[in-house]
Amino acid sequence: MKEISMQKKNNECVVLRLCFPLMGGYEAELLEKEITMLFSQGVKDLSIDLSLLEGLNGYGILLLLKTHEITQTVECSFRILNPSPMIRDTLRKFKSGATLPIQYVKGIYKEAG
Repeated sequence: MKEISMQKKNNECVVLRLCFPLMGGYEAELLEKEITMLFSQGVKDLSIDLSLLEGLNGYGILLLLKTHEITQTVECSFRILNPSPMIRDTLRKFKSGATLPIQYVKGIYKEAG
């Protein structure tokens, strides 16, 4: 399984789905590289789907905050999709939950068939 899957609605609107249970330093580095590439391609709307993520550490939180700050400077929409209650609580403990835009969306991925 790919660690990060991507769904493009068009060239400017992308949803990244994290396909690993925990986001530590290695996973945050993978995600950061993917995000950097997308910004260089001119993406204007970025969503990161956390529905499969069960936990994250400080590296993951810092990356989400950094991404949020960058998107504001490059005029890109950014949101976090479908975090579990545990992830929401972790973000809240680091006082980042109020800062990060969170949405709950069902059915954003088409079933392969």
